[in-house]
Amino acid sequence: MEQEHWQATQSNDEAWHQKLDEVQKLHQQELQTQWEMLGTLTSHLRKSNQELMESENEVQRLRNELSSNQRRSEEECGTAYRNLARCVSEMKRMQEEIDEMNRRQVEYIAEAADLRRQLAQALVSLHQLGGEVETYQSTYTSTEMRRPFLRDQGYV
Repeated sequence: MEQEHWQATQSNDEAWHQKLDEVQKLHQQELQTQWEMLGTLTSHLRKSNQELMESENEVQRLRNELSSNQRRSEEECGTAYRNLARCVSEMKRMQEEIDEMNRRQVEYIAEAADLRRQLAQALVSLHQLGGEVETYQSTYTSTEMRRPFLRDQGYV
């Protein structure tokens, strides 16, 4: 009986050892599976970290480019504003010159009108003078024609 007990115990021990071996194998397989998953996750994490660093570098590069473009745009806007201010100043100066030319033109037109009036008066005076010359010439001519007669009469 003792042998039966011993065999039953040994059989029970073997069953426990076999069960323990199976549980250990399952744990080992589970551990192996989790270890592989951890490796895969670590690989994905490294890849994600690398992509994140590349993205951060790209964001920084874009920020630098944006900052550079903004500075350049501000400089170009400043230059354009200064050029516009020069153009406005030049336009004002030209407008002042045009206004001065218009003022002179008005003076010249008034002076030309005055000269036309004086010319008209001079023409009228010349016409009147022409009439007086004609009258004098006809008087002189008639006197000259009568002179021999007057001389013959003893008047001259």
